[in-house]
Amino acid sequence: MSAGIYNIIAEQGETFTLSMTYTDPSDNPIDLTGYTASLSVKEKAHKRSYLVHATTSNGMITLGDDAGTIEIQIPATTMDALPTVTGIYSLDLESGNTVSRLIKGKFTVSAGA
Repeated sequence: MSAGIYNIIAEQGETFTLSMTYTDPSDNPIDLTGYTASLSVKEKAHKRSYLVHATTSNGMITLGDDAGTIEIQIPATTMDALPTVTGIYSLDLESGNTVSRLIKGKFTVSAGA
């Protein structure tokens, strides 16, 4: 399955939140028990360093087990430290040795007020 394309615009200095439910083709939630997730934001594809790396381990992503929900929350302090830039991101789920890319696209950080 190829990743969906979803472009994101986020504000500097504001908490960024994104909520979704991972479902099968019949629109039934997929059980995420035992999975981990990561959202990686980079300035450019070839860069090794991340602008933001949100994970289930660092508490910025919460998975809803059998409900199939994915909640991403990047704190305002982290967002405030980001440059105004249009980079790229991907959201990956991992179970054992299997990694699935759910969505990817542009991640634009716009200037705060």
